[in-house]
Amino acid sequence: MTVASKGAAGVTLIELLVVCTIMMLSIGLVGGATVKSVERTQAQTELIELYAILKKSGVTSFVTGKTATLATKGQSVSLSVGSDLRFRREFEYLVFDEESIQFDRNGFSGSQSIEISVRGTPKLIDMGIFSSGVRNLEDLGGVGFEG
Repeated sequence: MTVASKGAAGVTLIELLVVCTIMMLSIGLVGGATVKSVERTQAQTELIELYAILKKSGVTSFVTGKTATLATKGQSVSLSVGSDLRFRREFEYLVFDEESIQFDRNGFSGSQSIEISVRGTPKLIDMGIFSSGVRNLEDLGGVGFEG
């Protein structure tokens, strides 16, 4: 029969519970901030993807020489040229009003801006950044061809 010595090394159950409690508290404090940071980054990624879709819509209408329609509703965006649906994208963090944006055959949009909600925060996207700003010769300050 062995008798445990009084100086034996070991961890008591109370010490183990204290260490586990401290670890769980620190994970709880850091974990909430990490989740919010990840969600914010994913929302920013979706917003960048929306900018790419808007630019792609103008390019598609210019390349095809036809009017392209970008339809927004709820959390989805779809692009169609004529009756041909080119793509549809569902977003998780972006919310749109029901709207139909037309891109003419030159790739320009008739809309000035689009209202969206990013994680509950309203945002206004200026459509002017997707065009060169020159729609006709008058926009060039009267520069034209003499003939």
